[in-house]
Amino acid sequence: MINNDNFDEYVKSLLQEFKNKISDQIAQVENNYSNKECQDILYARIRKTDTGHVCFKKIDDDLNKMIKNHKIIVLVLESPHKDEYKDKKPIAPARGGTGNSLDTYLSGLITPHLKDEITYEIVLMNSIQYQCSLGAMNTKVYRDRIWIYCWFKLNARKNFSRRLSDYKPDIILNLCTKGDHECDVLAPYKNGKMVKKIDKIYIETVLGKNCNYIELFTKNKYTLQQFVQCEIDKYKIKNNDLVCLVGCHPSSWSRDTRKRKIQIVSKN
Repeated sequence: MINNDNFDEYVKSLLQEFKNKISDQIAQVENNYSNKECQDILYARIRKTDTGHVCFKKIDDDLNKMIKNHKIIVLVLESPHKDEYKDKKPIAPARGGTGNSLDTYLSGLITPHLKDEITYEIVLMNSIQYQCSLGAMNTKVYRDRIWIYCWFKLNARKNFSRRLSDYKPDIILNLCTKGDHECDVLAPYKNGKMVKKIDKIYIETVLGKNCNYIELFTKNKYTLQQFVQCEIDKYKIKNNDLVCLVGCHPSSWSRDTRKRKIQIVSKN
């Protein structure tokens, strides 16, 4: 299972590989990334009245402040980035622009999926609680590679599933990014061009050709969001009343109105 030590061990070994390609950019990352978990939080509380009025209150506090008899909404992001840490110490999920977008747009986007006269606690979590981007300004360098390694090799997906079981959500909203690694200097090339999509060829460079999971990757393309949704779907099998929603990462909401939509994945 993923923990501070095995995350740190992998990152240090990976940075040694990157040094052979971009040695001038490694020192800053080595000195500034954090190997600490960014804990899930109680982000907000929301209620829609039978007249359509929406009461939204931002909480931004520990999970122990949750009210037990309320329904639960879980918002899922992929992993914390630079704004979620200060002096290598974790603050909370979705700080900076991502947090601003959630504060501005979330209540309006999710309201159509709420039942009237029901109060919901909104839990904000990262699928992987570790800084897969290493806090680099450009998330396209390390994030996809480290996220995939942690998800499969370090069993971060099991940690994610356990937390879902702990929260017992009524609604799960998957807002993970799809992924982008166009600046990953370890990414493979095919026909003289970098493999920019997450496919079997790219995954083999992360997990190894002899990895137990490699035969499972039969599609032409994957996304980080799809990997997370796969675990959510497994959880739903045992929780038939669960409502599953999906949307674009909140960091895109302020830039493009077309990204501001939430869709139902499955609903019973």
